[in-house]
Amino acid sequence: MTFHNSYGQDIITGKIRDKVSFKPLLNVKVQSGKSITYSNGQAEFRIAVKDSDSIVFTLHSYRRVVIQKDSLEGLKTIFVEMIESSIPIEEITVKSKKVKKDTFQFKLNLGIPKTPKYREIVMDRSEVGNSAMMKANGSTSSLISVDLLAISRMLFKKKPKVDRQQQMEEDIITIQYIDMGFKIELIEKYTGLKGEEALVFQNTYRPSIMEYRDMTDVDIINHIKKSFVEYRSYEHDLVK
Repeated sequence: MTFHNSYGQDIITGKIRDKVSFKPLLNVKVQSGKSITYSNGQAEFRIAVKDSDSIVFTLHSYRRVVIQKDSLEGLKTIFVEMIESSIPIEEITVKSKKVKKDTFQFKLNLGIPKTPKYREIVMDRSEVGNSAMMKANGSTSSLISVDLLAISRMLFKKKPKVDRQQQMEEDIITIQYIDMGFKIELIEKYTGLKGEEALVFQNTYRPSIMEYRDMTDVDIINHIKKSFVEYRSYEHDLVK
């Protein structure tokens, strides 16, 4: 690749990753002066930088990274590592409180959530078995039984654990998969946007995975054209 100096500016390219896990970081905001871009589906960026400016990298839940242009020593391609920011919390003291027993009424609290319906737990025995066998002789009321299995399932059902790192890696793979069709080349061809503007458009109007799975090549082109109308309308409103 060939780079040139224009009006005291250099084109700086590079990749961004997590310093600890080494996973690529997408949608990182990269700013130098008035120039703004975002890292794409491959965690790559490209931005014009003046000699007197610095490059600022920002991403939610990560510490901001600032690189001075004069510290690059003529480098045109760099590798940026970012560190997750920790959120300090105050110390919490938990105290137990004694509850007085009600001597007039015995209260039983099983801690059962409100989600299940009454009929799912307390069932009419006449619905379970032979009504002639289950109803009390000479009684107009039905005997009831408690579905203990339903109660135990509610009380002891464990929520599946979600691996945060695995989820983030799956998100990155999903974006890379979508960008195989929702490509910068198509965006530049059907919108006329170039460079940073095309990257911003790609990050803003990228379809969801559910939408993308049902899209043909024609659908993707129509999605780009329709989104570009909205993009131009938004720019027009900003000018006003």
